[in-house]
Amino acid sequence: MFDYLCLTLFLFVGICSGLEVRCTSNGTVETYVSTVKLEGLSYSKRAVNFSVPVSVKYEIKNVNDPSVLTLSWERDGNEISVNRRKTNDKPTISSDYTTEVFSESTHTLELTLHLNPKDPVPGNYTVSATEGDATSSASGFVYSAPVLPLFTKPKRVLEGDIIRIICSVSSYPKASSVLWSFAPIPTSQMDDDNALTSALDSLETLVINETNYVLETSSETGTPNDTLRFLNLKNSDNGLYACNVTTELGTDFVLSIVNVKAYTSVYYRQTSYNKCSSQSDILNLIIDNWNCLHALQL
Repeated sequence: MFDYLCLTLFLFVGICSGLEVRCTSNGTVETYVSTVKLEGLSYSKRAVNFSVPVSVKYEIKNVNDPSVLTLSWERDGNEISVNRRKTNDKPTISSDYTTEVFSESTHTLELTLHLNPKDPVPGNYTVSATEGDATSSASGFVYSAPVLPLFTKPKRVLEGDIIRIICSVSSYPKASSVLWSFAPIPTSQMDDDNALTSALDSLETLVINETNYVLETSSETGTPNDTLRFLNLKNSDNGLYACNVTTELGTDFVLSIVNVKAYTSVYYRQTSYNKCSSQSDILNLIIDNWNCLHALQL
């Protein structure tokens, strides 16, 4: 079905000019699911297999001289930069690039788009070829099951802070929305693995409270509701958060821990530290004020 879509677009845009461009092979970002950890929690998460190259192939017919042929690229309708690699050029390892094979007998240019091996971005890749007054375009597609970012550490924040958790989605076809869930954890139990496991089993759909937090879209090309923004963090926001995304090619799930500290406790530690700003203060207070010594160790 995917190759048919590619060919159909060629018939629509390429037949009206001397040049004829069509996509001959779509690409796929290979992904896999493995076990990851966040604090004491283990769960399954999808990731990109960066060892597998990703490419899209095109064919340009009726090319007279490839040296004067110009190429421009768009991904999902937005212009992108693609390096046009020549035969003797060194391999490109940190950007999108193309390789070419030209047949003088058939005047056909075989064009391969190689995606950045460190960050292959799925989407709709449109190439426009121009030679003299002739121009033709065609689109190829790079498909991928959805992949969310991995959060490896808790977010340690203060009551009243404004923060964002962004679950940016890499996928094609695009996901319709990101779904959020939440389970509260008492602040006194944040180091308790059993409490974290219980929270994982108790996740429920996040109820939106527009006075406290809102769901937003990170950018024009982002996925709806991919950003959770806290307007005024409260102690009740302490706990385990999860975002989930699903497309026809698969699903992904990621956890994030928000550890909310009371502002008063931080203020007390800072005040204690200030009292210990000189050696004489330490000698006078080391016996009477254990909190002061503890503050020096922070």
